[in-house]
Amino acid sequence: MDANFIADPTRLVIVALLGLALLLFLIIRLKLHSLIAILVTAAFIGFGSGMPASLVLDAFSTGVTNTLGSIALIVGLGAMFGGLLAATGAADVLANTLIAKFGTQKASIAIGITSLLVGVPVFYDAAFIILLPLVFQVALRTNKSVLTYVIPMVAGIGLSQMIAPTPGPIIISGQLEANLGLMTFLSIFVVIPSWIISGYFFGKILGKRIYVPVPDTFANKESENKGETASFKTILLIIIIPILLILLNTGSSMIDSESAAGFKAFAAFVGEPFVALTIANLIAIYVLGIRRGFKGEEIEKIMTKALNPVAIIVLVTAGGGVLRYMLDYSGTATLIGEFVSSMNLPIIVVAFVTAVALRVSVGSAVVSMTMTAGVLASLPQIAELSPSYLALVGLAVINGATSFSHVNDSGFWMFKEFLGLDLKTTFKTWTFYTGVASIVAFTFILIISIFV
Repeated sequence: MDANFIADPTRLVIVALLGLALLLFLIIRLKLHSLIAILVTAAFIGFGSGMPASLVLDAFSTGVTNTLGSIALIVGLGAMFGGLLAATGAADVLANTLIAKFGTQKASIAIGITSLLVGVPVFYDAAFIILLPLVFQVALRTNKSVLTYVIPMVAGIGLSQMIAPTPGPIIISGQLEANLGLMTFLSIFVVIPSWIISGYFFGKILGKRIYVPVPDTFANKESENKGETASFKTILLIIIIPILLILLNTGSSMIDSESAAGFKAFAAFVGEPFVALTIANLIAIYVLGIRRGFKGEEIEKIMTKALNPVAIIVLVTAGGGVLRYMLDYSGTATLIGEFVSSMNLPIIVVAFVTAVALRVSVGSAVVSMTMTAGVLASLPQIAELSPSYLALVGLAVINGATSFSHVNDSGFWMFKEFLGLDLKTTFKTWTFYTGVASIVAFTFILIISIFV
């Protein structure tokens, strides 16, 4: 990034707004493919804001490299894992057992609880991909809109990002010197009621208003199971293996002992998301495939077929990464952050609004958290806050940084492509949901702040 480049603020705002309008026009009106439209828009914003060609190219390169580096293997391995679960009949067992235990009316509660637990040790992208086959299978069994179940799932994963040891609380506690234990404790009183409203009830509302079928790439996968299907406990164990491995990595990182260096190195390796998913795939191949009568050629065919829709998901997500870095390098985030921090508002409101503004402008939740914490840390009022109130300010930052996801966020494109949605429906569902969820959670944060 060229630190010497400084865009004219007025020009920057105009170009950013025109860029968003251009993206919508290219996709909705001209029906241009999302990937091409994103790249054209990113170039328009870069050159339109006055960025030199070298910096525009740097944004393209960094956006693709950083985005693909974090999700490409996870998406591919997750797709193969899900394909194997579906083709061997394992997903059927999970869905049938889940519905039998909780009933069709409470299946979303089971999914929500699972996603809340999974979201803490597992990165968002990995958790999303691991749980999505289960959501699809339950939607097939109940014949309801996928939104009825996917919203409780993403709500659980998203809200769990306020609970340590996810990256958000650790980043914020370090930069604002907030007490991590207090943040974790107070987050419980935010997460649970927020999930009930924005996950469970809002999922039911969206599911009734907008019917989204299970994508053909999953719905048309016929079970090729040979003989008796594996038990529910066995299948559940296979699914949680990558989760346990990632949790092992998280837990071992807290051990402060030189004698445990070897164990920590081992845990760090097997707990890396793509390594954990690779191990899970190998176990699934044997337990669900080979041991059940599948030949190697059949398993290879199943897993290769599962990769067919992955290419477009990965490329479009990488395009979203390019757009994010173009907005970041152009100075949009800095401009908005400075403007919001200058407003005469209570510190907790400033924290939330700044995080939301930066999230909307740059897309990345981690970048938004980091930049917001940097802005807040420079304010003299921060030193005067009580530990509990400061912890709530930290939660407000995390919540705001995960709100209003749109075209410059890779999560937007993952949701769109995995569910087979058009752009308009993605805005009406995903973007609308992330906005509602952030407002609901921030409302509870404000209520708690009254008492601390």
